[in-house]
Formats: sequence, C-alpha cells, structure tokens
Amino acid sequence: RELAERVRITGRSLQLEPMNSYERRLVHNAFKDDPDVATWSPSDSARIKQITLLKRQPKKEPAQKEG
Repeated sequence: RELAERVRITGRSLQLEPMNSYERRLVHNAFKDDPDVATWSPSDSARIKQITLLKRQPKKEPAQKEG
C-alpha cells in the first residue's frame, strides 16, 4: 500500500519484488478496483515473476453530438 501511495503521488511506475503466483494474484485483486493504481505483470511464461504498479490513465468521456 505504501508503494501504491508513492505511485499515486509521483505518477511514476514501480516494480515490486518477484513473487509466486498466489502473491501476485493477491496484489492484482487488491488493486483491480483502485481508481488511481493499475497492476501489470508479464505473461506466465516470462522468467521474472514481477508486478509493476502503474498510475491509471483517466478514462476519456465519449464526445457528445450536438443535434
């Protein structure tokens, strides 16, 4: 959570230490509904099992047509 707060404040991504699949799943689930922080990890076949915390990009509102 402290690292996620750092991502919120600075807007810079952070890589977490390598962890097993269960721990990675816990982290992804903890941030799945977070409006400010997103998680990313390489594919299951990747050698390094890390998660990167990223500042979530704001969603763009669809343009409204005048008419």
